[in-house]
Amino acid sequence: MPSEFQTQNPHHTNPPTLFLVIQIFVAKLNAITPYAGTPSRLLDDPTAGRSMLAAVYPKLRKHYERFRRTQAGGNGTLYEHSGSDLNQGYQWRGRTPQHILTSGLDDYPRAQPPHPGELHVDALCWVGTMAVALREVSAFLGGKEDEALFSRHEMNVVRSVDGIHWSETQRAYCHTTIVDDSHVGKSCHKGYISLFPFFTKLMSPEHPYLEAVLDLIRDPEELWSPYGLRSLSLKNEFYGTDENYWRSPVWININYMGIQRLLVSIPCTFIQILEPDHFIVSSSMLVSSRDSFFDCWPPRFLMLGVSSKASKD
Repeated sequence: MPSEFQTQNPHHTNPPTLFLVIQIFVAKLNAITPYAGTPSRLLDDPTAGRSMLAAVYPKLRKHYERFRRTQAGGNGTLYEHSGSDLNQGYQWRGRTPQHILTSGLDDYPRAQPPHPGELHVDALCWVGTMAVALREVSAFLGGKEDEALFSRHEMNVVRSVDGIHWSETQRAYCHTTIVDDSHVGKSCHKGYISLFPFFTKLMSPEHPYLEAVLDLIRDPEELWSPYGLRSLSLKNEFYGTDENYWRSPVWININYMGIQRLLVSIPCTFIQILEPDHFIVSSSMLVSSRDSFFDCWPPRFLMLGVSSKASKD
């Protein structure tokens, strides 16, 4: 492995994907979702599962607090007009002009030129993911005070995602940056970043921007393809350029997050709110990603073998 992808600065951090697993684990312990895997001592014996959560909870909380401390962003009064909590704006450390390796979306387009006051929507959403998981664990363990605390944190993140990162002009979630050192601007590159608030459970069925997000998902001129969701919009100027790592390919892990949210969230409650044609997307996306997984996915990669040309077809 190249040296630049090995040891990173200890003050940098990566996406806390473990918290996604914690959310699923708590749901299965609560019998909210069924478990059909191999026998599991932690799931077969609720006492064992509870003991494990109680043991790891302090470490999960420490991880959360470290992420918030080390990846905190903001640029003073420039963000006050958004009506958002400045303590809930975040930026990935380790930024270079063309990459943020720490984010996991290495070459995904960001603001140009880079600015120390820019804020990244995906970093904020990961804070929301951690807050949701900690709230759910606290509730399961009976920690009422912590449950209330993390519920407030979650609501702060939701408010900040909309207040700091929503672009009414683009009808999408975007990174925020400082323009000419004098005012706040948006750096909009529609793609996986634009879907993070939905994929990380930060959008309710009644959310005012939900239809716009679903429209972006189902638009074949933007993210929709026969193989799953493209990482970057077909219309974007950087589509398929340079390393082309997160600039067109379809990634099965991100598509899984999308399928999970669509299948779990859209039925029943969503049907009462949205237009019927939005629901075609969930079953179609499931079939597209399934077929691509078996037809195109090399076992040694997490990325589907879909070229820029194929993604346009």
